[in-house]
Amino acid sequence: MDQGWKLHFSSIAEDAQTVLTRVALLSRSRRWTFKHLADVDVLERANGKDAERAGSGKFITVYPPEGTVDGELLDSLARDLGACRGPRILGDLQWRGSVVHLRWGAFRLMETWDGTPAVRRPDGVLEPDRRGVLFDLPPWVPTPAWVDEQRARTAVDANASLTSLSVEGAYSFSNAGGVYRARDEKLGAVVLKEGREHVARIDGLDAADRVELEQRVLVQLSGSGVTPELHRAFRAGGSAFLVTERIDGVPFNRAVMSKCPLTAAEPDPDALAAYASSVESAVNAVASALDEVHQRGVVHGDLAPRNVLVRADGSAALIDFESAIVAPYSARSGALATPGFAAPAALVGTQRDQFSLACLHLASLVPLTSLFPLDPTIADRVIDEAQRRYPTARLDRVRAHLEAALSRRAAPAPSSAVSADAVRSAVGRRVQESRTAIGGSSGQRVGLEHGADGVRLVLGRRSQTTDAAATDDRTSRAGVGLGLLSGHAGRVLLGADEPDERDFAAAAHQVERVDFRAGLAGIGTALLLGSDEPSLALLTDPIAARLAGFSHDQDRARSLPPGLLDGPSGIALFLALHGHQRRSNESLDAARRLVEIDVDRLQETADAGLQLASGSRVLPFLGSGSAGVGVAIATLRRATGDGSFDEVLLGILRASCPQFTVHAGLLDGRAGLVHLAVDVAELGLPNVDRSTVLTHFGRHRAAFALHQLHVGGEPTFADRLLRAHDDGFGHGTAGVLSAFEAMEDFEAGARSDQDRPSFLRRRVR
Repeated sequence: MDQGWKLHFSSIAEDAQTVLTRVALLSRSRRWTFKHLADVDVLERANGKDAERAGSGKFITVYPPEGTVDGELLDSLARDLGACRGPRILGDLQWRGSVVHLRWGAFRLMETWDGTPAVRRPDGVLEPDRRGVLFDLPPWVPTPAWVDEQRARTAVDANASLTSLSVEGAYSFSNAGGVYRARDEKLGAVVLKEGREHVARIDGLDAADRVELEQRVLVQLSGSGVTPELHRAFRAGGSAFLVTERIDGVPFNRAVMSKCPLTAAEPDPDALAAYASSVESAVNAVASALDEVHQRGVVHGDLAPRNVLVRADGSAALIDFESAIVAPYSARSGALATPGFAAPAALVGTQRDQFSLACLHLASLVPLTSLFPLDPTIADRVIDEAQRRYPTARLDRVRAHLEAALSRRAAPAPSSAVSADAVRSAVGRRVQESRTAIGGSSGQRVGLEHGADGVRLVLGRRSQTTDAAATDDRTSRAGVGLGLLSGHAGRVLLGADEPDERDFAAAAHQVERVDFRAGLAGIGTALLLGSDEPSLALLTDPIAARLAGFSHDQDRARSLPPGLLDGPSGIALFLALHGHQRRSNESLDAARRLVEIDVDRLQETADAGLQLASGSRVLPFLGSGSAGVGVAIATLRRATGDGSFDEVLLGILRASCPQFTVHAGLLDGRAGLVHLAVDVAELGLPNVDRSTVLTHFGRHRAAFALHQLHVGGEPTFADRLLRAHDDGFGHGTAGVLSAFEAMEDFEAGARSDQDRPSFLRRRVR
């Protein structure tokens, strides 16, 4: 059975063993399939503020046979588990306020063509699985009477304060709750803030408790002129709510930080000076607002860009006081301070806000303060970089506040120069000793992007075997797809796996998802580049035929996100490889059609070349930016010799050497830009001078040094959130090492394996 009614059980850590024991006994006695999170640590992460909302709270999932779930069973479970506590699971129907939830959905992973989780209609067609925050059934699923009865009970329990509000949109939301634009029947425009019960529990408080803490703080700050006025507070539906004044202002990150000029290849000195001056003025306004709050006996506790509003007159207002500390101050740290701005636990009272204010100032100039908890020695390097980039910036107070707080924890700074050999040796040692963090978390993960396969791919380029210095790869295939970056196809690309031909044959005809990350394009690429088996190479033909057919459906193709990983360029990359290797003009024509979609999305940016429009931003990176489009174009040009997109490639190349990037990694940072430059330079275009490319490489090497961290004296790099060490290929150290090896090989004139993009090469020397 692929779909039907399934049961979810939530829990907090203290009640997890009770919930698991009782649900396991029921499931085993009835021979029902069930699964659960591995341990309490995983459960607490699933209930954390930054957990995925779609999976939050789901401690146990039970898959009962059709016709076995009814109101009587659910009532019995709710009585049996009535004393247990857990968060409400969004999108599920909560049964009688208990930890028991249910929804109708898929029992195994099914996805539509664009990667949306799916269910199968009675006519056999896949449609998106409804996974919103409210319980919702597909219209063709009969609604049992016991479901209607529970919905009616829930409606009766609705709080009148909530029903008097209409939500107009969201400012932000997370697993812990949300902040919404709303309209009150009497007050007009207001802000509605929600904190969910049993979610993001820290220091004995959950998100709902912290919203009620904010309520008390706002009462104390009433009339300050720099904080919102509180209208009312209440609890409803498993959450605590605040209704507050809506302040007319723009968040600091949009009003100030979004104007940072460092993304240009050659920033104008006058623009840098003007920006530094604007940052100082804005920070002074924040400092003035802080003084008012401190005089009223409150420490904000989470001073960060999104918690500061800049008004039209340049003054500042402070919002989000759920981590506030009220006098008399203690050494208690802020409960959920924003990474990159959170003060060390040793700081007390107003010192905490002063530290955060210094980080706000520095992050506006060089946004790398999130790295400080990972390696305090990097603070001096970041401050020095800010002073070098902005000679007119006055950073004495910033240096004083940060050095005083961080010097207690900082060991002497090691050399900041990046050595590819040192990085390679360090990663090799860590994976051999099982000390590595892949994808920002410890343990084994599957796929090139976050898993050990990506590390293996890079380390294997300089060894005699692709398994050199690799982690134990005895990873279960259960519940894992065949995708290139997120599944088992990466093992085929490595040539280190004996693939089950039946799995890939089924995928070639049955997988609906089309993208490069986890769909047909990535699976086909792995089979083309990684297998010497003729039968597996033949499987790429039906994949190519299906994707070529998809390319004719321009409405669907244009509705894909832009770029390489999830968009048209990734599909074009596979089709160009297939057309070249299998001599298919149909594939090459389809690749052109798909590339043209992303080419149309490119925008010329001032002093920064062609970048890819993605929502409200333009990006130069490999995963979802212009570099990914460039790699697809370069692959197509290798296959056809057609120079129709050469001018586009040159524009993308101009965007590949910015002065600064927030990330160092492959898919969303500087490492991917290096690979794009290598791919374009290898084409031998008349307008691409080798000496210019080598100059770019020198800039890249120097820039990587700013991001390099040290753990136990060994070099490493941070994950895509800049919150953890990461040895992975997609976003961490292996991706940076891949870029260094690509530069070395180009400089040495290595010519092997050039039929494929440089970031996917297995062995060059």
